[in-house]
Amino acid sequence: MGLRFHQELVACRADGARTALYATLLCTAGVAVAAVLLYRWLPRWRQRKDRLPELYSAQRIAAAVEGDSGDDERLAHLARLVRRAKLPRDRLPGFVCNPRALSAGAVTFGSVGRYTVCLNVGLLPKRTTEDRAHFDAVVLHELAHVRNRDVDLAYLAVALWRVFLTAVLLPCLALNAALVLHDRFQGIERAYWDGYEPGAKTALLAVVLTALVYVARADILRHRELVADRDAVFESGSDREVWSKQAESRSAASPRLRLPRFLRNHSTWSERLAEMVQRDMLTAREMTVSKVRSGRIRRRAMRGRAPKPVA
Repeated sequence: MGLRFHQELVACRADGARTALYATLLCTAGVAVAAVLLYRWLPRWRQRKDRLPELYSAQRIAAAVEGDSGDDERLAHLARLVRRAKLPRDRLPGFVCNPRALSAGAVTFGSVGRYTVCLNVGLLPKRTTEDRAHFDAVVLHELAHVRNRDVDLAYLAVALWRVFLTAVLLPCLALNAALVLHDRFQGIERAYWDGYEPGAKTALLAVVLTALVYVARADILRHRELVADRDAVFESGSDREVWSKQAESRSAASPRLRLPRFLRNHSTWSERLAEMVQRDMLTAREMTVSKVRSGRIRRRAMRGRAPKPVA
């Protein structure tokens, strides 16, 4: 009798494991599809929600890059920045304005084949003032995001994070709590499959996995900003003094307490400037090593061409 019960229990667990595997694959596919749909919808929702007026369409920017900017000096200026950023023609963005953002910044959003650079209304006056380098640096930084295709990566990471929270973490914690409470108040002992038992350990595992996903997301968003900074300065020729001025002004006004760097989506201006200095040091070291190697090769070549003594 006991052997038969054991065999039936093993068979039941095998069926349950098979069903759980199919459900896991189906739910994983559902999460991926939901993340892709959210990734495509988020940029459109943002532009509609904020009611951002259009400055120039991508087609208008493409015509200006070819030289057809008319008498619009602002359009010609943006076209020059697009050429400096070396954007391919199929990745030219449109430009909109955020009339409620008074800071001198910008942001880029969009999805594959359709990108938009949103300029804050506080940034636009800097184009015609002595602080024109700030305008160029901000725009070139945003165009670097478009060239590097990290706009798609960022929105995919954000979409996957939100889908994970709503469709994975919350249902997992709710199911775990429901099973624990039901078993405790009903006095029922369930036979779970090997390696799983609802309770504090399962909830703790879910929290740890959530923390890992959050840290990975923050690292992606933070690293893309550093790469865009380096490209704007070293590839497009932005003035590094813009970053130095921002680091000096923000360091005095920044709060003493802030999250650790690995938990933040953005680095501080001081950290961003330090990354550029580190890039300079690495470049100088590479140039020194290259000169030393070329000198050794030249000396070896000279020895090889030295005349042989006459016997």
